[in-house]
Amino acid sequence: MYDAIVVGFGNVGKELVRRLPRVKKVRIRAVLSSRGGVLVKSSSDLAGILDIALTSKRLDSHSSFIQGLSIDDILDEVSSGIAYIVIPPNYKTFEPNIQIVMKLLKSGFHVITADKTTLAKDFYGLMELAKAKGVRVGYRATVAAGIPATDVALGLRGRDVRTLTAVLNATTNYIITLVEEGLNYEIAVAQAIKEKLAEPNPEVDTHGWDAAAKLAILSSILEGRTISLHNVSRVPLEAVTPQEVKEALKAGKRVKYVARADFTSHEYHVAPETFPADSPIGRIEGNYNLLEFGVEGEEIVIYGPVGPAWRTAEVMLTDTLDVVRG
Repeated sequence: MYDAIVVGFGNVGKELVRRLPRVKKVRIRAVLSSRGGVLVKSSSDLAGILDIALTSKRLDSHSSFIQGLSIDDILDEVSSGIAYIVIPPNYKTFEPNIQIVMKLLKSGFHVITADKTTLAKDFYGLMELAKAKGVRVGYRATVAAGIPATDVALGLRGRDVRTLTAVLNATTNYIITLVEEGLNYEIAVAQAIKEKLAEPNPEVDTHGWDAAAKLAILSSILEGRTISLHNVSRVPLEAVTPQEVKEALKAGKRVKYVARADFTSHEYHVAPETFPADSPIGRIEGNYNLLEFGVEGEEIVIYGPVGPAWRTAEVMLTDTLDVVRG
C-alpha cells in the first residue's frame, strides 16, 4: 500500500483526489493547499475531502483543516509513498516548486507531477536525483495531457529525430479563434480568463512560457541532455496583429502559436506562424494539440485532446500505475 500526498487543491487536485480511490494500492494521507492542509486520520477526514472535491469550496472549509500545514509537517506523519504535484508553475523564480519536489524526492517519495516547473528547469538533474533515491518521477501530465506526447518522445530516442513542430497551448488556440471572429486581443484574452482557459496572468500562455516549458521537456527527452526553459526563445502571440490574423484567414491561411525545435542546430523557439488552413496544424482548434516529429526524412504526427482538469487527473493515474506495478 502506498501513502499519497496531494500538493495542490485546484481544479486538477480536486479531480485527482476523486479518482485516486480507484487505485486500490494507494491511500490518501494528506492534501495541501496554499493556506494549509488536511491530514487524513480517519475515514471521515477522507470523506470530507472527497465531498469538497465535488464543489467549488476551498480545502479550508474542511472541519479538520490545519492552517499553515506544510510539507515538513506532513513528512513528520508520512515517511514515504507517492506525492502528487498539482500546483501552478512559477517560471520566474521556480520556487517554491523546485524546493517542494526536491524535498519529497530526497525523503524517498515517488513524484507524479502536472507542474512543469522543475522539469523545465533541470530535467536530468531531477531524474538523476530520483534514480539515486530509487524512486520514479511521473510527468506525462506536464505535456499535452491527454496525448501520449512524452511516451512518443521516449520511444523516438536514439533515432534520427531532426525537428519537432508543435501546437502545445490550447489557450492560444482559443484566443486566436476569437480574434479571427473579430475580437481584439484584449477582449479575447479577457474571455479566455472568464472561461478559466487562461490564468489570471495570461502571459504564461500568450508570452510562450507554457509552450516553452513543454518544448524544453520534450527536447530534453529527445536530446538526452537538459534543455532549459531559458534555452527557448519566445515571441509573444500579440506580435501578430488582429488585422494580420484576419488577412491570413481571407487568404486561406491561419495563424497558430507554434513551438519548434531543430535538433541539428540546437535551436528552440515559440512564436506565432502562418500555415495553410487545410494543413494539419492549420486545422488545430480549441482544446487540441498536435506534434510533428521530423524523423528519418518523414513526419510522425500525433494529435488529440488536452485538458480539461479531469483528463489531466486521468493521465496522472497512468503514472500511478507505473509506480504500483513496479
